[in-house]
Amino acid sequence: MVMVPFTLKHIRALSSADWRKVAWLAMIGHLLYYLFLATGIQLSDLPGPTVVIGLLPLTVPVFANLRKQELPWRTLAIPLLGIATGLLLVNGHEYQRIEAREGLLRYGLGMSSAFAALACWPWYGIINAAWLGGLLR
Repeated sequence: MVMVPFTLKHIRALSSADWRKVAWLAMIGHLLYYLFLATGIQLSDLPGPTVVIGLLPLTVPVFANLRKQELPWRTLAIPLLGIATGLLLVNGHEYQRIEAREGLLRYGLGMSSAFAALACWPWYGIINAAWLGGLLR
């Protein structure tokens, strides 16, 4: 209840360009993210996309560091290597399960969708935070 007056003041101040930006952010960060994630799970089963989406806590700092380097890459190297190893192990097991070429194509498309979902969410978080930071100053 305390936030409502603060929020209404800012909502009323939004321009049509702001509303377009809000719609664009919502489309990428929510609609496309869940569309890609659901497609990835349907096409390649649950383990692969689940592991990929489990990378979200790491991808946000990596993408943020690419945008505006605040950490030395050495600091991120060991966690990145550990996660890449885990991805290879899980997906290696899944790859062995696939017998037919069609299954491999389906799995590849599913994993591509999972990685597309993985790209959507950090992009959304970083761009949204930067936009809101500029908006609320």
